[in-house]
Amino acid sequence: MTGFPPTPFWDFSLAVYGRAGVAPACLALQERHGADVNLLLFGAWIGAAGHGRLTADDFSDLDRLVSDWHRRVVRHLRALRVDLCGGLDPLPGDLVAEVRRRIQKVELDAEHAEQVVLAEWARDRAVIELAKETALADAAANMMAYVATLMPRPDEADRTDIDAVLAGCAGWLAA
Repeated sequence: MTGFPPTPFWDFSLAVYGRAGVAPACLALQERHGADVNLLLFGAWIGAAGHGRLTADDFSDLDRLVSDWHRRVVRHLRALRVDLCGGLDPLPGDLVAEVRRRIQKVELDAEHAEQVVLAEWARDRAVIELAKETALADAAANMMAYVATLMPRPDEADRTDIDAVLAGCAGWLAA
């Protein structure tokens, strides 16, 4: 196989993550609770695409499916990239910035690989199309279900961040 297979989930993630306020909201959930942004966006995509709602058990299965990859690859790449933000003596800043840029590309590829696995999970379960009128409610419910697996009671900041991602989903639906 060369390259990544096309997945509507990846296309959705790029479109939604790039909308105003979505990236900071996802990163805030990641920082506060150790959220896997791919799982958060997956829940949003399932709902927004009209595929219905996921359960806490679904998210447990999904987490087991990708957690080893996410922990051993994605998080390590992210930590290395972040560590290089301030440069590293005695290397010139432009060289460190170039290495950091390349690590960021590999990190994005690692995220993409994880998303391919998640999209295959949905395909293998033959998620059925549901009415689009419940799409945003389903996306919100899915994201809250995921956040609830990370902590017992999502707080106001969590709901605000979910609302920001939901606004990105609404924009994606309107496009």
